[in-house]
Amino acid sequence: MFCVKCGAEIEDGTQFCPKCGATQEPPVQAAAEQVYNAAPAAAPAAAPEAGKSKSIMALVFGIVSIVLSGFFSARWVGVVLGVIGLVCAIIGMSMAKNARAEMAAAGIDPSTGKMAQVGKILSIIGLVCAIIAIIVAIILAIVYCSLKKYLY
Repeated sequence: MFCVKCGAEIEDGTQFCPKCGATQEPPVQAAAEQVYNAAPAAAPAAAPEAGKSKSIMALVFGIVSIVLSGFFSARWVGVVLGVIGLVCAIIGMSMAKNARAEMAAAGIDPSTGKMAQVGKILSIIGLVCAIIAIIVAIILAIVYCSLKKYLY
Protein backbone atom coordinates (compact mmCIF):
# COMPACT_ATOMS: atom_id res chain seq x y z
CA MET A 1 0.00 0.00 0.00
CA PHE A 2 1.17 3.57 -0.67
CA CYS A 3 0.60 6.82 1.26
CA VAL A 4 -2.18 8.92 -0.25
CA LYS A 5 -0.22 12.15 0.39
CA CYS A 6 3.50 11.48 -0.14
CA GLY A 7 3.38 8.14 -2.00
CA ALA A 8 5.71 6.34 0.41
CA GLU A 9 5.29 2.60 0.66
CA ILE A 10 3.57 1.61 3.92
CA GLU A 11 2.14 -1.60 5.35
CA ASP A 12 -1.44 -2.59 4.54
CA GLY A 13 -4.00 -1.43 7.12
CA THR A 14 -1.82 1.40 8.49
CA GLN A 15 -3.88 4.44 9.51
CA PHE A 16 -1.04 7.00 9.48
CA CYS A 17 1.96 7.36 7.17
CA PRO A 18 5.25 6.93 9.16
CA LYS A 19 7.00 9.42 6.81
CA CYS A 20 4.54 12.35 6.61
CA GLY A 21 1.90 11.45 9.22
CA ALA A 22 -1.03 11.78 6.79
CA THR A 23 -4.21 9.87 7.64
CA GLN A 24 -4.72 7.00 5.27
CA GLU A 25 -8.10 6.18 3.80
CA PRO A 26 -8.97 2.56 3.12
CA PRO A 27 -8.07 1.62 -0.43
CA VAL A 28 -10.84 1.72 -3.01
CA GLN A 29 -10.55 -2.03 -3.58
CA ALA A 30 -11.32 -2.77 0.06
CA ALA A 31 -14.40 -0.54 -0.11
CA ALA A 32 -15.55 -2.37 -3.23
CA GLU A 33 -15.07 -5.72 -1.48
CA GLN A 34 -17.12 -4.51 1.47
CA VAL A 35 -19.95 -3.48 -0.82
CA TYR A 36 -19.69 -6.78 -2.68
CA ASN A 37 -19.80 -8.80 0.55
CA ALA A 38 -22.58 -6.72 2.08
CA ALA A 39 -26.01 -8.21 2.64
CA PRO A 40 -28.19 -8.18 -0.46
CA ALA A 41 -30.48 -5.20 -0.88
CA ALA A 42 -34.19 -5.63 -0.38
CA ALA A 43 -36.23 -6.58 -3.41
CA PRO A 44 -37.50 -3.63 -5.42
CA ALA A 45 -40.95 -2.31 -4.63
CA ALA A 46 -42.29 -3.57 -7.97
CA ALA A 47 -41.40 -7.19 -7.13
CA PRO A 48 -44.79 -7.99 -5.51
CA GLU A 49 -46.39 -6.95 -8.81
CA ALA A 50 -44.46 -9.60 -10.73
CA GLY A 51 -46.81 -11.92 -12.52
CA LYS A 52 -49.93 -10.09 -11.35
CA SER A 53 -51.22 -9.16 -14.80
CA LYS A 54 -50.63 -12.65 -16.15
CA SER A 55 -52.31 -14.14 -13.09
CA ILE A 56 -55.37 -11.97 -13.72
CA MET A 57 -55.37 -13.00 -17.39
CA ALA A 58 -55.17 -16.67 -16.34
CA LEU A 59 -58.23 -16.14 -14.13
CA VAL A 60 -60.16 -14.42 -16.89
CA PHE A 61 -59.33 -17.04 -19.53
CA GLY A 62 -60.20 -19.82 -17.08
CA ILE A 63 -63.61 -18.28 -16.35
CA VAL A 64 -64.28 -17.57 -20.05
CA SER A 65 -63.41 -21.15 -20.97
CA ILE A 66 -65.87 -22.50 -18.39
CA VAL A 67 -68.63 -20.12 -19.46
CA LEU A 68 -68.20 -20.80 -23.18
CA SER A 69 -68.06 -24.53 -22.63
CA GLY A 70 -71.35 -24.48 -20.72
CA PHE A 71 -73.44 -23.90 -23.85
CA PHE A 72 -74.48 -27.27 -25.21
CA SER A 73 -76.08 -27.19 -28.61
CA ALA A 74 -76.90 -29.70 -31.30
CA ARG A 75 -75.83 -27.22 -33.91
CA TRP A 76 -72.37 -26.09 -34.95
CA VAL A 77 -72.56 -23.35 -32.27
CA GLY A 78 -71.84 -25.89 -29.50
CA VAL A 79 -68.75 -27.16 -31.27
CA VAL A 80 -67.48 -23.65 -32.04
CA LEU A 81 -68.03 -22.44 -28.47
CA GLY A 82 -66.40 -25.61 -27.16
CA VAL A 83 -63.35 -25.04 -29.36
CA ILE A 84 -63.14 -21.38 -28.28
CA GLY A 85 -63.44 -22.53 -24.65
CA LEU A 86 -60.68 -25.07 -25.28
CA VAL A 87 -58.39 -22.37 -26.71
CA CYS A 88 -59.16 -20.05 -23.76
CA ALA A 89 -58.36 -22.85 -21.32
CA ILE A 90 -55.00 -23.50 -22.97
CA ILE A 91 -54.17 -19.78 -22.96
CA GLY A 92 -55.21 -19.55 -19.29
CA MET A 93 -52.93 -22.44 -18.33
CA SER A 94 -50.07 -20.84 -20.26
CA MET A 95 -50.64 -17.48 -18.54
CA ALA A 96 -50.66 -19.14 -15.13
CA LYS A 97 -47.36 -20.87 -15.94
CA ASN A 98 -45.82 -17.60 -17.17
CA ALA A 99 -47.04 -15.74 -14.07
CA ARG A 100 -45.39 -18.31 -11.81
CA ALA A 101 -42.16 -18.04 -13.85
CA GLU A 102 -42.20 -14.22 -13.51
CA MET A 103 -42.68 -14.53 -9.76
CA ALA A 104 -39.78 -16.97 -9.49
CA ALA A 105 -37.57 -14.63 -11.55
CA ALA A 106 -38.45 -11.73 -9.24
CA GLY A 107 -37.44 -13.78 -6.20
CA ILE A 108 -41.00 -14.41 -5.02
CA ASP A 109 -42.06 -17.89 -3.99
CA PRO A 110 -44.40 -18.99 -6.82
CA SER A 111 -46.50 -21.00 -4.38
CA THR A 112 -47.69 -17.70 -2.86
CA GLY A 113 -49.27 -16.62 -6.17
CA LYS A 114 -52.86 -17.54 -5.35
CA MET A 115 -54.33 -15.87 -8.44
CA ALA A 116 -52.05 -17.86 -10.71
CA GLN A 117 -52.99 -21.08 -8.92
CA VAL A 118 -56.71 -20.33 -9.14
CA GLY A 119 -56.33 -19.33 -12.80
CA LYS A 120 -54.62 -22.63 -13.55
CA ILE A 121 -57.33 -24.61 -11.73
CA LEU A 122 -60.10 -22.73 -13.54
CA SER A 123 -58.33 -23.28 -16.85
CA ILE A 124 -58.07 -27.01 -16.19
CA ILE A 125 -61.78 -27.11 -15.30
CA GLY A 126 -62.51 -25.12 -18.46
CA LEU A 127 -60.40 -27.53 -20.50
CA VAL A 128 -62.38 -30.50 -19.21
CA CYS A 129 -65.68 -28.67 -19.75
CA ALA A 130 -64.67 -27.71 -23.28
CA ILE A 131 -63.80 -31.27 -24.19
CA ILE A 132 -67.10 -32.49 -22.74
CA ALA A 133 -68.99 -29.71 -24.57
CA ILE A 134 -67.43 -30.64 -27.90
CA ILE A 135 -68.23 -34.33 -27.41
CA VAL A 136 -71.81 -33.60 -26.31
CA ALA A 137 -72.36 -31.20 -29.22
CA ILE A 138 -71.14 -33.81 -31.70
CA ILE A 139 -73.29 -36.53 -30.13
CA LEU A 140 -76.34 -34.24 -30.12
CA ALA A 141 -75.72 -33.36 -33.77
CA ILE A 142 -75.52 -37.04 -34.72
CA VAL A 143 -78.69 -37.87 -32.77
CA TYR A 144 -80.49 -34.85 -34.23
CA CYS A 145 -79.53 -35.82 -37.78
CA SER A 146 -80.55 -39.45 -37.28
CA LEU A 147 -83.90 -38.51 -35.69
CA LYS A 148 -84.61 -35.72 -38.14
CA LYS A 149 -86.29 -38.08 -40.62
CA TYR A 150 -88.68 -39.32 -37.92
CA LEU A 151 -89.51 -35.87 -36.54
CA TYR A 152 -90.53 -34.20 -39.79
